[in-house]
Amino acid sequence: MRRSFMAVLSLSAGVLLAQGKPPEQSTLQTTTKLVVVPTLVQTPTHEIVYSLQTDDFLLTDKGIPQLIHLDDETHQPLSLVVLMQTAC
Repeated sequence: MRRSFMAVLSLSAGVLLAQGKPPEQSTLQTTTKLVVVPTLVQTPTHEIVYSLQTDDFLLTDKGIPQLIHLDDETHQPLSLVVLMQTAC
């Protein structure tokens, strides 16, 4: 009886000590060829400027100019929320 009690006690202490350790952190490393940079350009009177071209922008990574591709607004995804309230 004493042996089984001591075994359970030492096993419980081991589990409690193991739970007290902080969780190990993992690192995720990845590469990408596309980075989306949403940009909105406004005039001082807060009017949106639509006539900009890729030559009007300069995007660099560690000082190295990067290729820029402008998408039309018509190709942007649409987010839509439908909210309905009904009375009982």
